[in-house]
Amino acid sequence: MTSSGSASNTVDFHLIPDSQTWDSFSVPTELRQFPHSNLIKPIRFLGQGNYGRVFEISVGYKRYALNQFESFDTEAVHERLSSRFIISMGEVEMLCDPFQRECQAYSRIGENHQIAVRCYGSVTFPTGHKYFSRFIQSVPLRGLVKELIPDSDLPFTPQQVGKMVAGFKTLLKMGIVMFDNRPENYVGGRRRDLSDSYTAPSWIPAMLKRDLKDPVAQFNRMVEGAQECKSGGTTEEESVLSTV
Repeated sequence: MTSSGSASNTVDFHLIPDSQTWDSFSVPTELRQFPHSNLIKPIRFLGQGNYGRVFEISVGYKRYALNQFESFDTEAVHERLSSRFIISMGEVEMLCDPFQRECQAYSRIGENHQIAVRCYGSVTFPTGHKYFSRFIQSVPLRGLVKELIPDSDLPFTPQQVGKMVAGFKTLLKMGIVMFDNRPENYVGGRRRDLSDSYTAPSWIPAMLKRDLKDPVAQFNRMVEGAQECKSGGTTEEESVLSTV
């Protein structure tokens, strides 16, 4: 089985949008705001995310997960990139900030909850939040409100690989390329973190010469490991731990 996608349960490189197709996508619309941000109260700290922290929160009687993002140093990134490229501060913020990148991906995905954990919208508190002050010192507080997943859920099982491959192919067709394809970024066979994605027509991957085959190859290695374990008769837990 090769990482070029010769098997049915891998992703073929030819599905990656070419430059003309990539540039033809419209700019993603702004992700909707979570409508009940004034009612959010933290319940407990769940763990560290890729670019911030994750909390269980309550909104009335309902429970959600809040993915909080650390402040993004737009000036520092702009200084580094502008020495080599023509790029504005606004473009750096919209195209490089992990929070904005995840917002753009969720805006494009919409209501397709088979691909990624459901997102109910974004929240931003410019001067912080009274209930989070003991957890988070950075201002503003920015985050995404998502469905709360049980602690016992595995990243994925061998039986869910087919659904994951189909989801990854759908993302490519939508003009979304997912980097950082590791089991930790999945739960129940769905993507739980989209902050390391690029959504067309973002020109950052081309500018930085990021080969879009690399994340596809990484995804294929991950799911191939799970399928090999399935054929070898290992347990679901062992299959997850053995993936790349």
